[in-house]
Amino acid sequence: RTVRLWNPLRNDPLSSQNDKSALPIQVYKEGHVHPVNCIAAQETTLLSSSTKTLIVTDMITGKIQRRLNEHTGRINSLA
Repeated sequence: RTVRLWNPLRNDPLSSQNDKSALPIQVYKEGHVHPVNCIAAQETTLLSSSTKTLIVTDMITGKIQRRLNEHTGRINSLA
C-alpha cells in the first residue's frame, strides 16, 4: 500500500555522522489499496502495481499521473 524510495549508499550531505544505514528519500502512500507487488522506475517516473492495478507516479511531486485498473489478471512484473 506504500512505496518507499531509499538511497542505499546514504550519501547525505546534511549528515555529519558516519551512518551507514540507508537514507529514506520519498514515501508514496496514495494509490494502492492492496500490497504492492512490483515497482519500476525510469528518470522521474515510478510504476507500481498491486493486484490488477498499475499506478504511474511522478517521483518528484509524488502525484499520481495515471491509474490503470482494467488489467484482467495479477501484475507480476514491470519493466
